[in-house]
Amino acid sequence: MDSKSSKINNFSFRFALLSISLVLTSAYALSPAIPQMIKSFPDQSVSSIELLVTVPAFSVMILVLLSSYISKKSW
Repeated sequence: MDSKSSKINNFSFRFALLSISLVLTSAYALSPAIPQMIKSFPDQSVSSIELLVTVPAFSVMILVLLSSYISKKSW
């Protein structure tokens, strides 16, 4: 494997790892702010504000279930 391909692969791996980390931590970082967001956006329903935490959690759950299929697929 040449140096350029190795650098691209290394960058892709780092980018993927940081993206996963961002998705995993963003939902939980927002959790403490939900009561303040409910007060700040009274015209929005509580459930729509709580979806900011729920949707990323469900997407992580779905991707974890699909990860074995994705990892077995040859690219």
